[in-house]
Amino acid sequence: MMLPVNTLVKERATGTVWRVLDEVSSTETKDITTTHFVLIELHTSGALPRFEGKLKTLSRIASDELVVIEEIVESINLMSLSSYDKELIERRWRLIQFTLRFRQRVWEQKFRGRLARRLADFGIFSKPFFYSTLRLYWQHGQTKEAVVTQMWRCGAPGVQRIAAEGAPKPGRPRSIQPGTGVAATEPHRRNMILAWASAPVGRDGRGLKKAWEWMLISRYPEHVRMLPRRDDTQRLEVENYDAVPTFEQFEYHWKHEHPFDVRQLKRMSQRRFELAFKPLLTGTLQEVRGPGTRYYIDATVLDVYAVSRFNPRRIVGRPTLYVVIDQFTRMVVGIYVGLEPPCWAGAMLAVWNCSVDKVAFCREYGIEITSDMWPTGYMPLHLMGDRGELKSEEADRLSAGFNIDVENATAYRGDAKGIVERMFRTLHAVFGPFLPGYIDKELAGRDAEPAVLRSAMTLEAITRAVINAVVIANTRVVRDYEGWPEVIADGVPFVPVSLWKWGVDNLRSDVRTFSDMHLKRHLWPKAQMTTTKRGLQLYRGLYYMGEELRRQSWFAQALHRKQLVDVVYHPLASGVAVALPSEARGPAHELSLVPRSRRLGGVSFSEVAALEFQKRRQNASAFWTNLPDQLSAYRDTIEDAARSRRLAERAKPRGETRAERTRDIRSNREEEINLMTSEVFLNTTGDDPTGNVVDADEQKSAPADEVTNRTADSVRRLLEARRRLPPPPTTSPTDPK
Repeated sequence: MMLPVNTLVKERATGTVWRVLDEVSSTETKDITTTHFVLIELHTSGALPRFEGKLKTLSRIASDELVVIEEIVESINLMSLSSYDKELIERRWRLIQFTLRFRQRVWEQKFRGRLARRLADFGIFSKPFFYSTLRLYWQHGQTKEAVVTQMWRCGAPGVQRIAAEGAPKPGRPRSIQPGTGVAATEPHRRNMILAWASAPVGRDGRGLKKAWEWMLISRYPEHVRMLPRRDDTQRLEVENYDAVPTFEQFEYHWKHEHPFDVRQLKRMSQRRFELAFKPLLTGTLQEVRGPGTRYYIDATVLDVYAVSRFNPRRIVGRPTLYVVIDQFTRMVVGIYVGLEPPCWAGAMLAVWNCSVDKVAFCREYGIEITSDMWPTGYMPLHLMGDRGELKSEEADRLSAGFNIDVENATAYRGDAKGIVERMFRTLHAVFGPFLPGYIDKELAGRDAEPAVLRSAMTLEAITRAVINAVVIANTRVVRDYEGWPEVIADGVPFVPVSLWKWGVDNLRSDVRTFSDMHLKRHLWPKAQMTTTKRGLQLYRGLYYMGEELRRQSWFAQALHRKQLVDVVYHPLASGVAVALPSEARGPAHELSLVPRSRRLGGVSFSEVAALEFQKRRQNASAFWTNLPDQLSAYRDTIEDAARSRRLAERAKPRGETRAERTRDIRSNREEEINLMTSEVFLNTTGDDPTGNVVDADEQKSAPADEVTNRTADSVRRLLEARRRLPPPPTTSPTDPK
């Protein structure tokens, strides 16, 4: 075994640590039996080198009597030392260089003694300086840093020193404040502690001034007096400045007793403190092989209020934005904007958007781009989110459908996916100042108009603004990007779309593509449709049917059993849906709205729900508004029926039978028609009727004058009877009973 110079060995029994200074041999053959180690005890003030046989030392190490230990040396910056320290180090180093000229003879005790006496006799170095310098050099590693002064150990650093009673004030003398000051003795410190505990200082020290004043009044009444003022108030005056601590002393000891980290922990809690003051040692490109290796996903509530596109005066709240970003390129590969709160459906629709052709997607919102401005991201190998949506049981469906490694960040550790958290601020900074209804937290004041009152953007308009912001973010230069030398050598700027193209061409790309139907089946939200005669009903008023389902023979049986059909749908596109097969290996079928529901094809499901809710509110309001008129008409009908019943009872002859009552219904009907006709003629012309409307058989058998006179008499009797009737009451009639 070899023991290099400066190796430290420790005795197990006593704990003594020795340093190997040199290996010397008395012969030219360097036999192990004649070779010795020069050792010096490390932690003894008067230690000197001694010899020990190499064979003995190695045997003691083999028997575990000695153990080789590792030395921990603190690095010393010689250039940062004071001029006095530098001068002393150079003086010591000249002595060391002079001694090293004698090589192995310096290990001999007699030679060292003669050398020390000669240097002292000539007045170059004293014997104590000679031995102390060599001892420092040998014990601390035989380097120039070993002879550095140990002044930093003077004064018991780290040990609290409390001045004794009557001791002078430490530090430099006063030049501005009056008096000479007082040292912070134990009684003064006790008064300070009482002041900190009694007065509301606060975690950030805002009340230190008031606490200091409280201490002067309550703890030093003999040195403080109250002087009256003209307005019957009192003024505080300190009589002896050299008997009370100053505010600077009070503040200094408060900061010493309450360190910055402790105060911040009390203010911010443990997790917020770690998030704010944790050093960012690792980059964002660790364990990333290329584009598509790991995507980050997160959601935020946008700082802008949206309105309904059917009624701009109707505020629908703040939308939710989901963003999926690639770790390697910092490119936004998928988004989703909806009115739903953060949920699993929104997260999966954002993941589905990664595989959508971005040119066609932007064209749906009236934005024309090229594929180079926003490449299609497809599906990643790893997907990381927070402990929210991806913590649900549905994550197993995502992992099984696409073989994605779903990861969840630690709780309350948004910095684990800091690039997507920073992207929210970037997007807000792009479109925020230009949108009405944007919540500007920096410029909002008490007299400013609330942002909710300025809202005018629909969900579709906000989505267009987000898409434009994403296009800008994907084509900007990313600051502080940890790029590789190969990227710079190839002339690739640190732009997300350029990094994506370079990574696809030169590195391993882990993106994967799947069929459109496979993406819909595993990423769109699931629901159930009820089979009705109008079609498959997903929501009130939304009926679907597909060509394949219409041809199948199961529709009649499903209609009879009210069978439920599993489907997937897109919340922002109510016009399409996909029916999942009921069998294990059956195909999925595309569904579309039936003609009766196509009026709702261009609205989202949230808008359908809002319209349905608004319809029910309007109908309920109309019901209560029209109810008084309906009740009034209903009351008139009841009054007319009661009055007619009383008139019929009054005109009933005594002893009339049922047969007599129903005998001449047809002739009575004809006579009533004639009377009504005559009455109309009489009211129109003012003359007596001529009797043109009479019974044909009676007209044939009776003379014309007789028929005319009979009809005129009947009309006159009817009119006289109606004139004698009382007018209809204006209030509810009393019960005839």
